[in-house]
Amino acid sequence: MNMLAASNTVAVSFYALLSTIYKSTQALYAQSTNVSSLSDGLVDSDTLPGVDVIVPCFNEDPRTLSACLESIANQDYAGKLRVYAVDDGSAHLDTVRPVYDAYTRDPRFNFITLSALAVRI
Repeated sequence: MNMLAASNTVAVSFYALLSTIYKSTQALYAQSTNVSSLSDGLVDSDTLPGVDVIVPCFNEDPRTLSACLESIANQDYAGKLRVYAVDDGSAHLDTVRPVYDAYTRDPRFNFITLSALAVRI
């Protein structure tokens, strides 16, 4: 019985040692570094990849579409951002037109409106 108790003690001690090493390694690698973040303005926007966002629209509520586009416009991504809102033949295009007009002056936004006939062909 002493042999079994001794082997259990060795196994538990070995596990405790490995666990301590593992946790110490995690703590070592989790320490903060002095790397600047994008918000510091030290990253050149040319080094970041461009991002294209496609917003599909079909009979959208103007408030929902406006909230979506506003959320995209408020992103602080330093790279090139291009937004394509594609309306594929909404029946009430006149109700969302003011939302499109609000963002046409922003060069990041492009609006593509397809007619209902072009979609069905």
